[in-house]
Amino acid sequence: MKTILKFAIVSASFVSNISMATPFGFAADVNSNSPFITQGYQGFNYGGKSGAASWVNEIGNEISSEYSVGPTTLGAAWSNGGELLSLTSATAGQTFGINSVSLNTGDTVSVTIDGLLMGNLMHSWTGDIVNQTDYTNVMLNWNNIDTLNFSDGVLTPFFVTNIDVQSSNVPEPGSLALLGLGFAGLAAVRRRKQS
Repeated sequence: MKTILKFAIVSASFVSNISMATPFGFAADVNSNSPFITQGYQGFNYGGKSGAASWVNEIGNEISSEYSVGPTTLGAAWSNGGELLSLTSATAGQTFGINSVSLNTGDTVSVTIDGLLMGNLMHSWTGDIVNQTDYTNVMLNWNNIDTLNFSDGVLTPFFVTNIDVQSSNVPEPGSLALLGLGFAGLAAVRRRKQS
């Protein structure tokens, strides 16, 4: 029985591995060939109303100064065209959690952040973001989502940085099959001992 319990604990920790990430911005994604955030950067794909051109790296483009938004050392992304930004895992089927994010805007605007799982709304936050030198930190503490949407419903651009996420590693099918075979073997050994 102790062997089965040890095996189950080790297997569970192997399959449900959650990696913690430090908050990130976009300073490390400066690309002289493109002003847009690189798909796959920090393990995410970036989309929105303007598709892959929705997230613009404000570093090198000096957009923040046009809107009197203070710079951030992590670097911010700007919502090209306003209205909607979408963040999804670059790994199909992978979910993630978000602890917090920092926002700023060129004006006072109501921003909504939605957390979705397979197209279903799981979490939502709405609040006013006011133009200021410092960014407004929004605490979310959401888990098990596969899409994060930022929207303001108008064409007022906003800035996103300091994205504090935790990603859940989805087990590969081979790992699950191996785990299942291990449990089947343990059950067979137990039956043999009982008879």
